[in-house]
Amino acid sequence: VSVKYQDYMFNDITYQTPLRFDSAGLQLTESIIYVDSVDVGVTIEQVEASVIAKDSVLRFTQVQGEIFNGRFSLADLWLDGREQQFNINIQNINLAQVIALQQQPGIQITGNIDGDLPLIMGTQGISIEDGWVSSLTGGKLTIIDNPSFDSIKVQQPDLALLENLDFSQLESSVKLNPDGWVFFDFSIKGNNPDEKRGVNFNYSHQENIFPLLESIRLVKSIENTIEQKITQGDKK
Repeated sequence: VSVKYQDYMFNDITYQTPLRFDSAGLQLTESIIYVDSVDVGVTIEQVEASVIAKDSVLRFTQVQGEIFNGRFSLADLWLDGREQQFNINIQNINLAQVIALQQQPGIQITGNIDGDLPLIMGTQGISIEDGWVSSLTGGKLTIIDNPSFDSIKVQQPDLALLENLDFSQLESSVKLNPDGWVFFDFSIKGNNPDEKRGVNFNYSHQENIFPLLESIRLVKSIENTIEQKITQGDKK
């Protein structure tokens, strides 16, 4: 089955096990649930988890899936509104796909990151404390004709070293507030091959990811509507 909830799309949910309703609610023996993809603005794919329900209280364990061409996993998740803490482990997340979300012209990056994101879920929403991401395998950063970067570079000419950077290490702490504001403190080490100079650059960045993902979902919704109208026009 596929399900659309508000502007979230869950595609091809597969679940095979007996279920039972009684006076206490929904009862499910432990089994595997599989979701082909979930579209929340970014696409989460190949989601798989063990699920069990007792008295309408759902619990997921061994949750794993794919995002940004990498993988994520978490051990335990309850869906009964309780306050809980769990760690999301990410591996081989593609930096190029993450940076593409901001739609900044002229910025290209290669490389993958791993990390741990300790997530707290409660009545106030979701938050992350003391999260971290790191790329120890390195990559390449190029910046060409980006208006925002060029305006800052006028005040700080040394930033030109970032326009062509072979980085050997990229690390950042991660903090997420319940209102959607996420804070990064990046540390980048590498070399500019044009200037033959080493680079050790520290940078703080913050952004509200909720309106960012909402705008992406809105654009996708408009695109899908246009495509459907074109298809219906062809059929007529």
